[in-house]
Amino acid sequence: YLLWLIGGYLGLHHLYLGRPNHALLWLISGGGFGIGLIRDFFTMHDYTNNANIPFEPPADPLDKPRGSWSKFIGAYIFAGYLRALCASAVPEELEMGEGFMVIPHAIGVALGVYLVGNNGKEGGPFL
Repeated sequence: YLLWLIGGYLGLHHLYLGRPNHALLWLISGGGFGIGLIRDFFTMHDYTNNANIPFEPPADPLDKPRGSWSKFIGAYIFAGYLRALCASAVPEELEMGEGFMVIPHAIGVALGVYLVGNNGKEGGPFL
């Protein structure tokens, strides 16, 4: 809880608990736009328990991970946020029309969905 209190908006508590994707999301968004910090306060106990239990891969590697509404909403929010962030990173001199801007939009959406989807026990390759 001390790392959450001191550097929660930077994701320091997630780095300590071995959740680098979650930490990166918190660093990019300032703690999940503040809402995530409040949620983390109530879920910190679960994060700590998961960090202390050794990871066991699923018996069947083709099993799909469990979905949740919070992950779906988080993926939707972060995909839109990172899409806008990637699009704004392209200088106006390089914008060659709408067709070119599809690339940074797609990269931002893919990165947002990947980071949210690979939090906690779930994981998978980017490509």
